Amino acid sequence: MANNLSLVRQAAFTLLLVFHLTLTLVYNLSGAGIVQPLAEGALLSNYGRLTGLACTYGFFAPQVASPCFLEIGLAASGDTARRTHMPRFAGNDARLRYHSFTTVFLDLAPRASSPAAAADTAYNGRLARAFARSIAEREAKRANERLLSCRVYVYRHPSLREYACGATGTISNLYTYAYPTL
Repeated sequence: MANNLSLVRQAAFTLLLVFHLTLTLVYNLSGAGIVQPLAEGALLSNYGRLTGLACTYGFFAPQVASPCFLEIGLAASGDTARRTHMPRFAGNDARLRYHSFTTVFLDLAPRASSPAAAADTAYNGRLARAFARSIAEREAKRANERLLSCRVYVYRHPSLREYACGATGTISNLYTYAYPTL
């Protein structure tokens, strides 16, 4: 009986190991564009995030070069509002490119600039606002929902020293746009 239990444990461990290694291979091949991304269900999605297989570089270093977030407010036909922070993407490579792209929203942050750079700063701010609204409008159209708002904010992590003293992260609002209701 004890020998059968040991055999069952060994088979379960082997099955889990084969599952994990296969999923690792598939995620890496889909990230490289060699195979189609997985049509993930809840089990695969949660397992991939828990183990770090489905994560981009943000898993290893949170918010590297991407401290800005775009929050999109949507409402379905029943007027139940929901908020989303990430448009849907086909794979991890697209998510990584999107996170890298969001650094353009830093042009919305107030900063001291020389008079010569003021025009560039204003132009870059207008572009960043246009990008935010365009992404929000495309996501609403893709989801077939009514667009309520879009907001760009930056989350600043405390330094390790500040964190050790009990400091928490801060959220600074950079841009908010409320769409007119019809």
